[in-house]
Amino acid sequence: MKISAASAVRIALFFLALLPMRGQAADLDGVTLPDHINIGGHSLVLNGLGIRKATIFGLHVYVAGLYLQQRDSSGEDILGNADPKYILIELKRSVSRDDIVEAWEDGLTLNVENPESYILRLNAVTEPMDDVLAGERVGILFEKDRVEMEIPGNRKFTVDGENFGNVLLSIWLGKNPPSRSLKNGLLGEGLLRTTLARAPATTNLK
Repeated sequence: MKISAASAVRIALFFLALLPMRGQAADLDGVTLPDHINIGGHSLVLNGLGIRKATIFGLHVYVAGLYLQQRDSSGEDILGNADPKYILIELKRSVSRDDIVEAWEDGLTLNVENPESYILRLNAVTEPMDDVLAGERVGILFEKDRVEMEIPGNRKFTVDGENFGNVLLSIWLGKNPPSRSLKNGLLGEGLLRTTLARAPATTNLK
């Protein structure tokens, strides 16, 4: 009996959820992310992590981890529910604010119908952002009616808007992500093959 790739990922995530994760975290390309985080009153588990590569040379731009209330390998299902989600991004190389915003605007244009109003909200939440240096982290909390972004310097900014969280998350999980490998990584593909490194089991983010 043949098993589809999607079914194989779901089975892997099921068994991954049964593994004892205390004191462990996932490591990818030298970036270690906690297996659980507490943020905004939510307890979220690492669903998957991936690398954003750019140019024909495959330069590693950032490592991102997606956190959910429970693991899910379907981007459509994740974008279709109102549960809180969180993406934690660590830059592997310095990137200007303008380049980040342009890439996210392009992502909205490619994945959302009539993206203009959402781009205005995106500009509002990213307006205070500076250039992000290699090794710095950006965190984005996606909730049903708001998005909260934490940028280097422990600064947080919030933009309200019905369903804006899932719309913004579609940049990574929509039909036209930055790369297929990044989307697949966030959906849990290969998580069992990543190195499990000793680290605090839970990170608390205020």
